[in-house]
Amino acid sequence: MFSLANNFSKLNYNVHVIPDHKFSKSENFKTTNISLPKIFRPIAKKLYLKYLNETDNIIFCDTWKSVKAVPENYNNIVLFAHGQEYLNKRRNKKRISESLSRVKFLVCSSKYTLNLIKRSWDISKLKFTVIYPTYHIKKSKHKYFQRNNKKINFVSICRIEKRKGLLESLKSMRVILDRGYAFKWDIVGDGPDLKNLKNEATKLNLQENIIFHGKIERDIEKERFLEKSDIFLMPSFQDKYSVEGFGLSYVEAAKFGIPSIAGNSGGAKEAIINNNTGWCANTQDNEELTNILIEAITNSRLRHFYGKNALKRFESELNADIVTNQLIDFIKI
Repeated sequence: MFSLANNFSKLNYNVHVIPDHKFSKSENFKTTNISLPKIFRPIAKKLYLKYLNETDNIIFCDTWKSVKAVPENYNNIVLFAHGQEYLNKRRNKKRISESLSRVKFLVCSSKYTLNLIKRSWDISKLKFTVIYPTYHIKKSKHKYFQRNNKKINFVSICRIEKRKGLLESLKSMRVILDRGYAFKWDIVGDGPDLKNLKNEATKLNLQENIIFHGKIERDIEKERFLEKSDIFLMPSFQDKYSVEGFGLSYVEAAKFGIPSIAGNSGGAKEAIINNNTGWCANTQDNEELTNILIEAITNSRLRHFYGKNALKRFESELNADIVTNQLIDFIKI
């Protein structure tokens, strides 16, 4: 949402952001902070919008929950749908229906998300589309990054949680090492599964091959990891009501000409084109994942081919300027 606000502002649209949490003032757009306990925020936002009474404005809601904060006389509502927030139908079906009944435009982060919604809700009266949410990923100044690593360098940059497939990857890495293949793996991020992942790495005696870097905030630090890496590894899978709605991290890697090893559930299959910009693995099948990792290590020709394809697709379909213009064309700002 921050990136969209910036992108719209640079195109000379007047942008007013009302965030949930305290946000430092931006030079590009207006912000109004409403720092209240969660239960009071929708009420306060609704009162504020009623006070503004700018009903012709286009309102962007980051999730269906945010629609609750928009007064009833605002009709130009754009709702972004990401994926997993539509999985728990038993709990949220009625509330989601109420939100969908009020919006004019529905922008889904993937075809997977759109199909997920269509299966349980009637959206025939809405104007809907799929736009991949890469609004923050700008083109790089470099055309392609040639690596000369002595060992194949894997990198994972993500929230460390069960569905990211890193634990399953660890088990495959042990098999690969036993078969004599050399590698280095940088794991960047924090999360509820980090301690378990570290313990498992120690049990499998992989400490010399894996480095845990913890959480990093600055984009430039993440880019330094990507610049020196050969393969982005995050074979995600669905874990109950948690799934990859698209997979922005794969596209962030593609910007640097890096192929990815992704999972085959959720929207990951759209962020990565299997056997074209990377590999989509059945993460639950250890043998399949292991074989893909070995191919990625040993087949430099294929690795570079996928990496170049990933970069080409990013520049022609997924960079920030392209998807922002797709959104503008869709809602006809």
